[in-house]
Amino acid sequence: MIERRRFLAAVVAGLVGLAISIEIVKALATHSPADSFDAVIGWVGTFQWLETYQTLIAGLAALLAARWSVRAILLQIKKDDRAVRAQMLQVERIEKERKEAKHTAARATLPLSLSALSNYAQTCGLLLHGLLRSCQDEILPASVKVPEFPTLPDGAIATIKELVEFSDPALVRTLSQLTAKLQVQSSRLRGLKRDLGVREIVNQQSLEAYALDAVEIYARCSELFAYGRFENEEPPPELTVRTIANAVHSIGIFDDFYEILVERWKRMF
Repeated sequence: MIERRRFLAAVVAGLVGLAISIEIVKALATHSPADSFDAVIGWVGTFQWLETYQTLIAGLAALLAARWSVRAILLQIKKDDRAVRAQMLQVERIEKERKEAKHTAARATLPLSLSALSNYAQTCGLLLHGLLRSCQDEILPASVKVPEFPTLPDGAIATIKELVEFSDPALVRTLSQLTAKLQVQSSRLRGLKRDLGVREIVNQQSLEAYALDAVEIYARCSELFAYGRFENEEPPPELTVRTIANAVHSIGIFDDFYEILVERWKRMF
């Protein structure tokens, strides 16, 4: 900034000096040296040079005005940019705080949702276990009464959906696996009820797969309780054979189908 001012002052001084030099030369051409000096001083003192170089002076004034205008505009732009950046940071901070609050609220109610889903999975697992025990020669007889399977708890699904919206990718993946299994299991149970209603043949292996769906849902919910209770900040690890075996036992399946379901899981994974 200082260098620019020095340059501008030098240009103005140079132009004024050039104008005076031109007048001195013109005066010397038509007057004696003494008269030339008087003529030049008079020319400067009476501001006749303003009239002579008014176009040049006007141009310089316009140039200076333009420079000051541009400088003012640039300063205003910088000021506006700083204000916009400050506003953006404020909006980002508010949005981050909003997401964190939403996530905390959904996480606080997660244990209730997990309990509802665990009860749902346990009920489905026990009903399917009853159908498995009714199988003869690995076929479910057509005379078996169709059980009334429970529906998915809507409130629990809404909580998980909200938690997915405000969670990091690792937890989103875990919750997505749970919701995907819920969708598959719900669809299979609707198909099973339809098949039993029209007396379609239902084999034991299909029932084992459906029961294992309920076991997996129960196991995934059990693994998420520590996170929902704020006891662990990391999402649960992948399911293991031991986790599945514990879920089969917790649902209430203790007979031969305990080993059958655990072995089926081993073969699948």
